[in-house]
Amino acid sequence: MKKIIVRNWRSILIVSVSSALYALASVASATYYGYIVEHARHKDFTLFFMMIVAGITVVILRYMFDVINQTLMVKFVGKIMYDIREKVIYRITSNQVSEFGQNKISSYTSNLLNDVELIEINLVEPFFDLISQAIIVIISSAVILYYQPTVFIIILLGSAMVFLIPTLMSKKLQTKQLSLSAKSENLTES
Repeated sequence: MKKIIVRNWRSILIVSVSSALYALASVASATYYGYIVEHARHKDFTLFFMMIVAGITVVILRYMFDVINQTLMVKFVGKIMYDIREKVIYRITSNQVSEFGQNKISSYTSNLLNDVELIEINLVEPFFDLISQAIIVIISSAVILYYQPTVFIIILLGSAMVFLIPTLMSKKLQTKQLSLSAKSENLTES
């Protein structure tokens, strides 16, 4: 994984910047909604209309940054997976003819198809998601902590519960994935 990170540091930086822009747009839209509600009671309809138009603009910018972030992540994950598939194919085709007789054809098929897909699902995609979500959480948390420390503590406790449950269930999922990979290898063997 270190080699993947080092080789794709520009992609990681770009995803980080797009995540930061999305987080800032989210914070700006939430803050702006509060501003609209505060100033709506003054019944200045011209100002209220201008604030609604500006609010819609902020929402559109937030949506654009989210689309850009998701598109970049898909593009970078695809590029990394293409590189990994090339390396697996190179490793398989660089074997001598005698080495092919030692292993079953199903193990090569399983390596090429299933294991590369598992790398994408379990390693590369979660890594980019982690970077993106971490930046969004850090920026949003800093703003919430600045404005309302009590709300921040309540959100933090609720978030801890959300992450605790999947962590406890991950061992069962890992065992089932290993079993599925072995069964897939047996299936392609026959």
